[in-house]
Amino acid sequence: MKKQYRPNYILYLLRFIGFWGISFVVWPTMELQLKLAGEKGRDRVTRRWAKWWCYLVAQNNGYEVEVRGKLPPQGTLIVANHVSYADIVALNSVIACCFVAKAEIAKWPLLGHFTKLGNSVFVSRRRSDKALRDQSRMLSERLEKGNTCAVFAEGTTGDGNEVLPFKSALLQPVIDAQCQVTPVAIHWHTENPRLDVQEDIAYWRDTHDMLSHSVRHFGKNSKKVTICFGDQIDPDGLDRKTLAQKAYDTVKTMFDVVKEELTRKGAQQDERVSGINSY
Repeated sequence: MKKQYRPNYILYLLRFIGFWGISFVVWPTMELQLKLAGEKGRDRVTRRWAKWWCYLVAQNNGYEVEVRGKLPPQGTLIVANHVSYADIVALNSVIACCFVAKAEIAKWPLLGHFTKLGNSVFVSRRRSDKALRDQSRMLSERLEKGNTCAVFAEGTTGDGNEVLPFKSALLQPVIDAQCQVTPVAIHWHTENPRLDVQEDIAYWRDTHDMLSHSVRHFGKNSKKVTICFGDQIDPDGLDRKTLAQKAYDTVKTMFDVVKEELTRKGAQQDERVSGINSY
């Protein structure tokens, strides 16, 4: 295992204060506008303010976001790989979307309330037929209203070094609604030797806990993420397993391209340093 460097606790404290400062301004304003907008304007207000909150939080947290590819129109399903809770902020800072999230998040203090405001679909760990039908119905309703939704199709978080196989269970609503699917690859990286993507950004180990991980995450700089948008996939004539495989192949290809570019860039920098030191 790589050596673990201590975070900058002052930087963490400043970002912690900044996060809640942003939240306590944006959330009440969003709730007020939701009441004024009524049912018809709810989705538009939600998209605008959720994206604005994520953009401000991304800036506060020091995320450097690079976007590749063409952003999809509203009303499509984004199918992406998943590395960290930071994926939600980074992705939504670029394109307004509602997320499919674990049911437990709805019970979290404050953040659970905001995810409800953001029109999230909460997924139960129970895999009963009724639970799956309810989740499918809620996702279909959001897509049919023209909302862009995002599914982290691996069903878990990875270590940031590879894309795990996609699960097809949540893609049935796409087949039913016949909306377009946009594969998205999320690749976190850094040039900071004191930051370890697998430990300080990726949230995947059983030994990771939210408090200590967030201190390391917010207390270090140079958190870079490349978000690649692939060509849309038409689900017409596809079953959900075939659709999941096509999305996976596209996401993995984009992810591997970014990874290879960064590996090559790192090797070139090492060669330059070696050449300088040889003089």
